[in-house]
Amino acid sequence: LLGSSSGSVKNGVVFFTKTSFQKAGVYVVAAVDGRYTIATSNPFTVAAGAPAKMAFTTSPKATGTGQPFSVEVTLYDRYKNVATGDHSIVTLILGKHPRGSFLSGALSHTVVDGKAVFSDLMVSDSGSYSLKATGGGVRSVSSKTIKAFAIN
Repeated sequence: LLGSSSGSVKNGVVFFTKTSFQKAGVYVVAAVDGRYTIATSNPFTVAAGAPAKMAFTTSPKATGTGQPFSVEVTLYDRYKNVATGDHSIVTLILGKHPRGSFLSGALSHTVVDGKAVFSDLMVSDSGSYSLKATGGGVRSVSSKTIKAFAIN
């Protein structure tokens, strides 16, 4: 709970006009003024805001060429809550990569519960790669280096 924890009373109702929540979740607010019994609100939900940034939340450190691997990209609101209400599309492209190599698999996914999960990615050649995620109405982000090794 941020802001003022005191409010103004009008017709028996207290108004908290400079109070906010940054963490998404379910809350119950209790009020007491020292003279009356504690009053408790009904539970209410604070939802995550619109996406403000994205990050790779899972990616392999290494893979075999032509072998499927997975990555997950998560969208966050400005308070670092997972942006669970967003349903935009995130697309992956190669960042750093060996010349002439390519990335295959389903390269665009709709965000579900704040995450875009890519489970069938493959790289064509051995070497060092990074992936770049774009979409969600936020700045693109690059993965950490993924090493690809030839599989015989």
